[in-house]
Amino acid sequence: MAYSTLLQNRIEATGLVSDLAIKKMFGGICYLAGGKMALGVYQDFLILRLGVEDARDALLGSDHVLPFNITGKTMKGWVMVDPTGWQPEPSLIDYISRSIAFARTLSP
Repeated sequence: MAYSTLLQNRIEATGLVSDLAIKKMFGGICYLAGGKMALGVYQDFLILRLGVEDARDALLGSDHVLPFNITGKTMKGWVMVDPTGWQPEPSLIDYISRSIAFARTLSP
């Protein structure tokens, strides 16, 4: 399955990623802040890099947030949000903002 261009368009329409680099990875697209992946689109999932604690809180706080696992190995600090979770605009903006903020804390 190709990645969701609907989700890509929704992400870009927020204006929050206008200064981020875009790179194709994992059969989807990724947005990089300072060279570090912040978020992406894989199939119809929103992929977020939140850090271990925030990812754990996101997993506990929503049935629509899943561990990021596309290779058979879960990546700590990352989550996947299904379409029901990212479709409400306030949720999408919050998720994007949190992932960009985390990526910007990482050393270059």
